[in-house]
Amino acid sequence: TGPSGSITLTAGNTVTVTGPNTGLFSETSTSGNGGNINVQGNLVLFGNGATASAKSTSAAANAGDSGSVTITATGGDFQSNNSIITTSAVRAKGGDISITAGQNAEFTNNSLVTALNTNTNSQEIAANPELGQAGGIFVGAGNTILVEDSTFNVQSLQGNAGDIKFDADFMIRVKNSVVSGSTGGGPATFGANIDFDPQWIIIENSQILANAFEGQGGGITFTADNGVFIDTSTIIDFSSTFGTSGSLDVQAPIISLS
Repeated sequence: TGPSGSITLTAGNTVTVTGPNTGLFSETSTSGNGGNINVQGNLVLFGNGATASAKSTSAAANAGDSGSVTITATGGDFQSNNSIITTSAVRAKGGDISITAGQNAEFTNNSLVTALNTNTNSQEIAANPELGQAGGIFVGAGNTILVEDSTFNVQSLQGNAGDIKFDADFMIRVKNSVVSGSTGGGPATFGANIDFDPQWIIIENSQILANAFEGQGGGITFTADNGVFIDTSTIIDFSSTFGTSGSLDVQAPIISLS
């Protein structure tokens, strides 16, 4: 019933996690909180089906919270090539995901970054919103964030969705991908706030979604020092099925919303 242990993996140069059924796993199935996963190296590579997973699987009323996942490429790149980075909770609070790169953070080839909460007890969540809270996702890069043929997903079935923030010094480029933060909960719930903050934003053939069911859609904010370019095949949706829509805020000297 105590907390799960944490995993810390540190290298002065390169950390490589690769291969199907390979990875770092933290789980709690009782009242103890899940352990955190921490990875740090100058260059960090996840590929070929590798996983970093922190989850809480208990459906009991006193279930422990999920752990978090923190990955830091101190001076170089973080690269995810067909890998999975995830946190989840069944009846507790979901963990956060934080990925920071000194240079570039790249997610390609069906990479998945997801924070989920699958608690469906709406009365319980109304009394204690943390029990339905999905974790948030943060990605930071000293140069460029690239998301290509990949998915970022924050979802709570009945509670609030965690926020998604991309912060890059130079460029954020999203191509053939989905960035989504949604809630299926009641009138008091909120979709994710999605925030991009670089010099340049380029979005191609992608979906940026901050949806709600009965609650309020999330806020989508694009803030670029130079320009925002979004093509005709991209969908940006901050609607609510039965509640109030969210908002879209675009701030840049050059704006092209095709």
